[in-house]
Amino acid sequence: ERENLENVDSDISESKKEDDALAQEKIEADARKEETSSKETRDIEKEIPVSETQFSCSYEPPYHTPVFSSEGNSSLSEKKKKKKSKSLIAILIVIGIVITFVGGALAGIFWFDSENSLQLPVGGQDSQKKVYSSFVEVVDLVADSVVEIDVLGANDQKASSGSGVIFDKEGYIITNQHVVKLFSKIVVRLRNGLEYQAEYIAGDAKYDIAILKITVEPEMELVAANLGKSAEVRIGEEVLAIGNSLGKYGGTVTNGIICAKPTVRTESYPMYPMSYLQTNAEINHGNSGGAIFNMSGELIGIVVAKISTTKIENEDVPVEGMGFAIPIDVAWRCVNDLFQYGYVRGEPDLGITIASRTVGMGFSTEIYIDSSENELLKKYDRIDEINDKKVTSMEDIYRVTDRMKIGDEIKFKVTRQGESEPIEVSIIVQEDIPQ
Repeated sequence: ERENLENVDSDISESKKEDDALAQEKIEADARKEETSSKETRDIEKEIPVSETQFSCSYEPPYHTPVFSSEGNSSLSEKKKKKKSKSLIAILIVIGIVITFVGGALAGIFWFDSENSLQLPVGGQDSQKKVYSSFVEVVDLVADSVVEIDVLGANDQKASSGSGVIFDKEGYIITNQHVVKLFSKIVVRLRNGLEYQAEYIAGDAKYDIAILKITVEPEMELVAANLGKSAEVRIGEEVLAIGNSLGKYGGTVTNGIICAKPTVRTESYPMYPMSYLQTNAEINHGNSGGAIFNMSGELIGIVVAKISTTKIENEDVPVEGMGFAIPIDVAWRCVNDLFQYGYVRGEPDLGITIASRTVGMGFSTEIYIDSSENELLKKYDRIDEINDKKVTSMEDIYRVTDRMKIGDEIKFKVTRQGESEPIEVSIIVQEDIPQ
């Protein structure tokens, strides 16, 4: 850049010298011409005439700048134009170099800022997303990434079955925590029939996510699922479910659509509503931990549950087409945290569980502490108020706990057995760190 700037200065200096020389030559030529045409003595300091010179002035809006041209100085003008062109080219080269350097640096900043913060490889993703029109094409692409899982208990007896999805070619598998929680040995079976004993890496009961790992022969290449983005999934989108139906029909494929994206309270963690993908693709026992793929062959959900019956007026009523999957965005966050920290970070915890009961005929429902790890609250404390609002149902509790964050203060007023007056207690929400 410095050399180019010096060259520009040199060119401008040379241009001025040449302009001065040409002007001097013109002066001397005009002087000789007048000396031969007239005998009158001329003062050498007399002003040089500019006869036979034509001027034109043009105005080009919006600048309104006069531009003068002279036919008598045509050679000088051409010379100046050439020199100015050289200077302009040199300046543009320098500017281009500077822009390239600065632009490259800025591009580098934006490139690194846009890097995915997740640390785990996700295996074989295509740079361009293709939407397949045939279920067969999708199955051919993804089926090898779905595995069967057998959980063995005492005496190596089969205790339960489920499914899993390979998300990394090194042998890492995602499944449901409820599939593998009571294991003494876990056996993973690939689509080609080969079986491997799996290592349990980590899991989270609340989100129902677990990580397993198998080690295969060096010459064998595992097929890792291509991760999609569940946030981009649209209701009505076609999907495929693949899993180990009934624990003995591995690789079973069913199809359907995404029916809804509901928020559901589970029986185990009612104070922590979970977001799911709902599908009418047929889900059976053994599909838990299996895959939901879109028509681009991307993994968008991990099968977790289905509703088979519900109670209406105290009668069990059959339910059809209500399967649920953990969105892959949620599952991947869990996988990343489990890998790095051994638990899912940032989860709020009150250290209590809450239940409801009806005291008797004609009496209102009471909300009470069912279990407590917090020394300020005791089991069977009746909750009368939360954050100065009267409590008459579980929904009154949920309106507070659904929005709670780590560090929040939550105030309870409770009635305790053996105490004549209500007790007021303030609890600071802590991070849920499993022991």
